[in-house]
Amino acid sequence: PLRLRSAAVTSPAASVHTDADALVDELLAAIEGTDAGAAAEPEVDSRVRAILQELEELGEGKKPLADESLFGNYDVSYVAVGARQKGSPAGGRFRSGLGKAIFQTTRLAQNVLPPNVVLNVVAYRLFGVFEGAVSLRGTFDAAAEESADGATVRVAFERPRLRL
Repeated sequence: PLRLRSAAVTSPAASVHTDADALVDELLAAIEGTDAGAAAEPEVDSRVRAILQELEELGEGKKPLADESLFGNYDVSYVAVGARQKGSPAGGRFRSGLGKAIFQTTRLAQNVLPPNVVLNVVAYRLFGVFEGAVSLRGTFDAAAEESADGATVRVAFERPRLRL
């Protein structure tokens, strides 16, 4: 007699997409309540960095600068200070120490616009009352000397603009 079996067929690309979706869900759960990373405990920061490393490995070989989905307006959910960095990478002095007490952050955003423009915005309440924002506009290009795969960019920023 002939027996039929059914099996789920999954392409490798679909499997990677599912893995990435699960990692993103895990990442979003890990960063919840961290004030965009400013209040993250060391173990949370370690876990976030590990998840981001896994996501980078899943995307290895892709060229983000050649992908139109790079462009858009994004809310920044998590920021971590790099090993050779002073101050917060999003907001600088406005998001660290005394600056954070005076300028209470209400939103972090990054807009990536074609062909090569980036606009970072830190919205705040001055002394918890007056709304304002600091914006930082720049242009980006591939940093070939640092990244043979085209995944690293160099950004040249203009002077920050403060608005009340």
